[in-house]
Amino acid sequence: MVRSCPSGALGFRYKNGAPENPPKINRIAVLENGPLAITGNVSCEGEKNMTRLTQCRCGLSKNKPYCDSSHVKGEFAATGEPKPQAPESIDGQGGAFSIQRFANGPLKIAENVEITTGTGSSIAKHDRVFLCRCGASENKPYCDGSHRATGFKDPHED
Repeated sequence: MVRSCPSGALGFRYKNGAPENPPKINRIAVLENGPLAITGNVSCEGEKNMTRLTQCRCGLSKNKPYCDSSHVKGEFAATGEPKPQAPESIDGQGGAFSIQRFANGPLKIAENVEITTGTGSSIAKHDRVFLCRCGASENKPYCDGSHRATGFKDPHED
């Protein structure tokens, strides 16, 4: 049950004290009309060795870069089924990866990650990718620079 929590708010340790093991493949699931559900050996906002977290992609969260379900009240509409792309040639699908916020801009994902639909269908594999977090990109889940035109601001970054 704990592993089904996409936000990472729930976690566990084994009886011997060892933490939860990250999955062998780093994945970012694009949820229909919702956030990015991320699993793997993730570092974000100075936190290392996270196994699950949910990142805002609508631009409305009061707790950026994390999702706080503001997409529901804000009626964010974005498909979770983007068109598949030809995969980049990357060496692996696992290992540690990091998420970095660009000031009032996209999320930068560094290292090997697979982007999937919310139902698990593969969209693309990348070793570096920039994902929209303002909600305005015409190429969701990818950043197309729309944050500049919309004046997207993250109050935690000013």
